[in-house]
Amino acid sequence: MQAVIAARIDRLEENTKRVLEIASVVGREISISILEFVSGSAQGALAEEIQHLRRAELLYDVPPFEQRLLAFRHPLIQEVAYRSLLHERRRELHSKVAQAIESLFQGPCRGACIAVAYHLEQSGENLKAAQQNMRAAVWIGANDPSQAFAKLAEGARAAFRSTVVDADRLSADMACGQIVNLAGVREFRRRTPASTSTKPGIGDGWETSGPTR
Repeated sequence: MQAVIAARIDRLEENTKRVLEIASVVGREISISILEFVSGSAQGALAEEIQHLRRAELLYDVPPFEQRLLAFRHPLIQEVAYRSLLHERRRELHSKVAQAIESLFQGPCRGACIAVAYHLEQSGENLKAAQQNMRAAVWIGANDPSQAFAKLAEGARAAFRSTVVDADRLSADMACGQIVNLAGVREFRRRTPASTSTKPGIGDGWETSGPTR
């Protein structure tokens, strides 16, 4: 199956293949606005390449169509296209996708900083990824403190992987993390009956895994 998909991708024109490769880095669903930003192609030229990919049954439009979202026809198409990229090209594209999301979806974190953190980490920009994970933890902590701990852990791991540490910036981010931590403990105590322990531990649902690709 993968060999068949690879052969179909190899038959694409170079520019069309390039758009598919960018899409594979963006994710399972792809914002056309992000494709425009990362590809740097003129709007008309990109629309033509996307149409080629629709006709090749590699991508399709996700309703409602005013969202301008595309998706892969099958997860294996994304996987094969992604694996075909050289490591350095993959890192470069992840960095550009992170820039696109930050530029196009400004304002409160909402879900954007989670996506930015993922792409920055994949690009090797670990300190920036740590900072975005801290932002995500603060945002998530307002609604689900237990999930906030998972994002804090991801942020810490990314920070330790970084070869450059901005001590002042990282200290500020960790201070935000402490605020989320305290909020989480208060929420846990609020929900826990007085007859049980209020100390969170293994088995209490505080260990969560982050989003996976």
